[in-house]
Amino acid sequence: MGSPLSNKKAFTTVEIVISLALVCGAIILWSYILSVSRDRSDTLDNDQVFNALRASLLHNLKSDMRSSTAIRQLSENSWEIETVELNESDTPSVKKVVYELSADAKKVTTSVDGRIKTYDFSKVLGEKKLNFKIWP
Repeated sequence: MGSPLSNKKAFTTVEIVISLALVCGAIILWSYILSVSRDRSDTLDNDQVFNALRASLLHNLKSDMRSSTAIRQLSENSWEIETVELNESDTPSVKKVVYELSADAKKVTTSVDGRIKTYDFSKVLGEKKLNFKIWP
């Protein structure tokens, strides 16, 4: 008759090592998938911010250009658009809107009657530069 230990079921060392290797591989694969999805999420967030800023800028620019009477280039990165709009008494009035691209090509600033609005693309562009020009 055999020894009492030979009838007991147990894992061998090889089975334990293979099981641990499979578990470690699954954990590594899971963490890789999570890190890739986080990177894509950050990229998607930046794309959404860029597209929202761009859409807002283009909406205002198109509106100004539709009601424009004249467009002048003030400098290489600055343009003035004369627009006609109705004031409170429903009479047409002329206002001047200045669009200016910053020196680092990451911000577009509009100014109307002393009010300044800045479209700041610097956080979403990284090392890229904004290509912004108005052709009169």
